[in-house]
Amino acid sequence: MPELTSVVVAARRRGLARELAEALRTGPFERALRLAIRSRGLTLERIRVRLLERGVRTSLASLSNWQRGRCRPERARSLQAIRELEDILGLPADSLLTL
Repeated sequence: MPELTSVVVAARRRGLARELAEALRTGPFERALRLAIRSRGLTLERIRVRLLERGVRTSLASLSNWQRGRCRPERARSLQAIRELEDILGLPADSLLTL
């Protein structure tokens, strides 16, 4: 049974990777961000801490609102957070910014 479980997990990861690649091409921003976060398996709190370690202060509420599509990052500080997020999430540079 463990072999079947690993096959299912691998298939889900491939499906998620395809979904993420498509979302990075076509958007919308919130879908791409949500999928990128899910694919890395990070919580919003962990992302906030990693941003803080890089000198970028962002609230949990902002991160949540961005991934839910309630608002989009527009200010210079928010756009810097997105640049750092791309790196933290292992995304190509400017992949989220262009959305």
